[in-house]
Amino acid sequence: MISSKSYGLQTETRQYLRRLYSYGRELNSSDVADIDNFIKGLKQFNLWQNVVFWPLRSQQNIVTGK
Repeated sequence: MISSKSYGLQTETRQYLRRLYSYGRELNSSDVADIDNFIKGLKQFNLWQNVVFWPLRSQQNIVTGK
C-alpha cells in the first residue's frame, strides 16, 4: 500500500496516491516518480501555491469538454 511505497515522497504525492487507491487505481513506480518530481519542480520554482489544476474524468475529452 502507500506507506511501503511512499518513503521520500512529497506529502501532496502521497495524498494524490491515497485518492487514486480509494478509487481502486494504482500507478507504476515510474509514474509515481514522475508525479513526485513534477511537484518538487513546482515547489523549487515557488509555483506550487499558484498552480490551478482542472482534473478531467477519464471519459472526458479535453477538446470538446464533454
